Amino acid sequence: MQLKEKVFFLIKNDTNSFISGQTIADKLNISISKVKEIVNLIKEDGYIINYSEKGYRIKNENRVLSEEIRKNLQKDLHGIEINCFKEIDSTNDEAKKNGKNHFSIFVAPKQSDGKGRCGRKFESPGGLYFSIFLKKDELVFADILTIRAVVAVVRVLKNIGLEVGVKWVNDVFIDNKKVCGILTESLINMYGDITDIVVGIGINIGTDQSKFSKEVRSVAGVIGDGIDKNLIVAKILNELSDIFKIERGIIIDEYKSYLIVLNKKIYYSIDGSIKEGLALDIDENGSLVILENEKIRKLSYGDVSIKL
Repeated sequence: MQLKEKVFFLIKNDTNSFISGQTIADKLNISISKVKEIVNLIKEDGYIINYSEKGYRIKNENRVLSEEIRKNLQKDLHGIEINCFKEIDSTNDEAKKNGKNHFSIFVAPKQSDGKGRCGRKFESPGGLYFSIFLKKDELVFADILTIRAVVAVVRVLKNIGLEVGVKWVNDVFIDNKKVCGILTESLINMYGDITDIVVGIGINIGTDQSKFSKEVRSVAGVIGDGIDKNLIVAKILNELSDIFKIERGIIIDEYKSYLIVLNKKIYYSIDGSIKEGLALDIDENGSLVILENEKIRKLSYGDVSIKL
């Protein structure tokens, strides 16, 4: 355990009382000035630390914080790079610009310019938003990454007791409201080859619905604020680490079991045109199989809505 982590856990041990700088210094055999230096580093991670003549105390808030995420990661992920921000334009953009190491994480509770599919804006007024930077050559399976991420999110939300479903291809729903969206982007080299991949996940945890636009407010759902955001990030990362090692067919079958569009009449838009059809299945690549005017069509991209 690094010195910063030791100081952090001494202060955090009891959020209802203060611990003096001298007590920390004595326990860790360091100077008071070193304690102050480390406390400032902890503050940079996003923690609010109150100080009085009694000492230090961490204000207990549901914030996204690197050490809180790391402590819940499985062993093979303990060394990953975790970058936390109080607010950011886009975690995906940050990952694309500054991602270097495989499985680096960029996470924030608010985005000012969140990215959605098809160039749309992903409204992010407050919740949980994070992106994973992946080196393609270091993945066991580098296919159907959006679907793999959806499966990871659904597993975690189901494990905490939530009833969730998936609208093809990347939206997670609770009670017919979207609570999570996923955006996967590829980075290519000068020869046109994919070298790196960024998977962005946005979840409406504790989001103030009044902060959404009127249009989004009508379709967006919110998961209660009592859920630990740091634990959710860690659990999703743990699931992804395992899911990236599972062959495609198994993941496709699990993903299919979560879909809420199958055997339902749908509207779908593609290339600016809106059409109707019956969603029948998904194929081995994750494409949606649609019956349209007695003909079978496979949809590999586009937007889908259920016909009511």
